[in-house]
Amino acid sequence: MGEVVGRIVRLQVQRRRLKGSGIYDPAPLVAAERMLLTREGVLVDMDGGWVIDAHHASHPERPHWSGRATVSVGFTSHYRRIEERFGPKPPGIGGENIIVETERIWTADDLASGMVIRTERGPVGLTGWRIAEPCVPFTRFLLGTPDASADEVQEDLAFLQHGTRGFVTAMDNLSEPLEIRVGDEVQLG
Repeated sequence: MGEVVGRIVRLQVQRRRLKGSGIYDPAPLVAAERMLLTREGVLVDMDGGWVIDAHHASHPERPHWSGRATVSVGFTSHYRRIEERFGPKPPGIGGENIIVETERIWTADDLASGMVIRTERGPVGLTGWRIAEPCVPFTRFLLGTPDASADEVQEDLAFLQHGTRGFVTAMDNLSEPLEIRVGDEVQLG
């Protein structure tokens, strides 16, 4: 059994993309108690139906690159760092699908062996995590300066690199859809 990372405290999808025309808008975020992980992307249970994430292969607004990033994870410890720099921001405002409660700051090297989510039906292993690179629109949103130039936000953008903004992976290893829930434990692989 690997080192415990923490417990899932939030699951969410983006009904549509959060950035467009250089503006970041978190309004399309939808949180739920349970999520379905599939090779094609993630969905959350809402009112007895499934809401599909904007990065899912079947979503009409799916970005061209999202096949390499079908699920994302963020950590409450990283959001505390973000809050220290930018002021109060709720965990998950960056659009990550899974938010894990933890005290530690996690790096790409820490996640190199993957993560395992302990569910009622057994473990779900996810490997291949890489840094979710921050973008200028999200940085402007955190700063509260939607009209700032890309040059004006470079220092803050650099702060969000190296995993502070979260991590992404594809779920090519999944042979069948698997359900995870708020409260499930996450461990290193």
